[in-house]
Amino acid sequence: MEDGIRALLTDFPEMSATVIAERIGWPYGITVLRDRVRELRPLFVPPDP
Repeated sequence: MEDGIRALLTDFPEMSATVIAERIGWPYGITVLRDRVRELRPLFVPPDP
């Protein structure tokens, strides 16, 4: 599942956690996924100048 999250964030760094959940078939609570996406997203978003 982590690989799926990272793959989607690589291509679409601003994708919402709910859409990521649908795309990877997340079977758990959305709060857990949102927390993980919040941790990973900064690794994929280009820095703001």
